[in-house]
Amino acid sequence: MVRKKIAFGWYGGKYSHLEWLLPLLPKAHHYCEPFGGSAAVLLNREPAPVETYNDIDSEVVNFFRVLREQKEELIYAIGMTPFSREEFALAIETNGNSHNLSDLERARRFFIRARQVRTGLAQTASI
Repeated sequence: MVRKKIAFGWYGGKYSHLEWLLPLLPKAHHYCEPFGGSAAVLLNREPAPVETYNDIDSEVVNFFRVLREQKEELIYAIGMTPFSREEFALAIETNGNSHNLSDLERARRFFIRARQVRTGLAQTASI
């Protein structure tokens, strides 16, 4: 069995449906994720020559942009982040008010909101 890839849980995500969903998708020259979220389908389907990812949430898009452009730095920053209430509170406190943070720090805090909340719902996380 091939291991399924996912960066973070997301409300409405298709991760839990991949086993039956992926065989239903036809081969395509251009695959488009208009409501990308965690990109579970995009990351696990057979790659197409042209792939488009979109999401209205700028924090989600920033996360994937930083993952693409600063992968090692993001992985290191996440790896050095303790799983703690204090880190989670800081990530929640800056949600939506992150204009003075670097893209890397925004991505790290987004990941914390997505992974340290009980439900995996980064967009509605609360303490």
